[in-house]
Amino acid sequence: MRMSTSIELVMQVAGQEAVAGRFDEFRPEHLLLALLKLAEIPILELGGLAPGAEVIQQVAAEVQVVRRELATRGIDSTQARRRLRAELGRGACENVPRPMHRSEATRKIFDEAAKLAHAERSPVITVLHLLIALLANPTTAMVKVLGGGAFQKGAGQGKSPLLDRYGKDLTLLAKEGKLQDVQGREADTKALLWFLASTGRSAALLITDLHEVARDVVIAAAAAISGGKAEAGLKDYRILDISDTCQPDTPGGLANLQAMLEEAAASSNIVLFVPAVDAHAERKPNERVNLLRAGIEKRRAKIICRASAEAYSALLAPDTAWRRLTQPIWLRERVDDTMPQEL
Repeated sequence: MRMSTSIELVMQVAGQEAVAGRFDEFRPEHLLLALLKLAEIPILELGGLAPGAEVIQQVAAEVQVVRRELATRGIDSTQARRRLRAELGRGACENVPRPMHRSEATRKIFDEAAKLAHAERSPVITVLHLLIALLANPTTAMVKVLGGGAFQKGAGQGKSPLLDRYGKDLTLLAKEGKLQDVQGREADTKALLWFLASTGRSAALLITDLHEVARDVVIAAAAAISGGKAEAGLKDYRILDISDTCQPDTPGGLANLQAMLEEAAASSNIVLFVPAVDAHAERKPNERVNLLRAGIEKRRAKIICRASAEAYSALLAPDTAWRRLTQPIWLRERVDDTMPQEL
């Protein structure tokens, strides 16, 4: 199984860390140091790292995923990197070998990362697979520096590891008071809650050209559920936002989306807010649109999907499955007494 370009960068940095510390091979801690350093790269400066716009986009996407995973686990990359380097200290190797080779423990981490990629049906091993494998198999130094809490979301825990990793639980965040209060979207929110309470259709299509408008309505619905203001049948529902993940340019994105749909289908109370169907990007049905279509047709999961007006009219409304199994909800671009969303 091939590795992503970002892993090649991580291996180079890990080798440099080992050389600077006078170690005779690079260890799992050096891999983690390299991943922490990767997370600190300014995405706008990635043009200097690798040739080709496509490669740069892939690296940028992986950097964002690693940042998100570290934030989820409460890991400050700069602080952790400095503490881990201090904990490792300096090795006793006087003549550092070139090239630097992986230790046996490091090889096992790569084997675990490959297993994760295979389980997710990803065609490549990504830096996220590597990070999850490291945190699932921590060394003594890593536990001492990061604390036990950073390792609680290890791979394979729970019934929905991908959703736990990628999904942003809006109902939980609303309950904790971590989402903004949405005003003026009562009618739109009521329509979405009505859909969630019904059983006849698989997906709600929020028709708007603006992601912010759709997300406000989804957040308001999550807040209503968490605050006990929705129908009693919705009190245990969880709305998970994966709208910014599983993009086509993300390594393994489509495979992850399919796996997340299947994970959500195994739970009766999960609703996924999935990536949008936009006219400027979806001029004809593509793999992601077809994957979502298959999901709603087989009723794998209940989903909320934003679609631009043009994409809905051109792609979704003419399709019998989308028309039969989805509930279109046309959203206003602005609410009373507010400025238009685009200004």
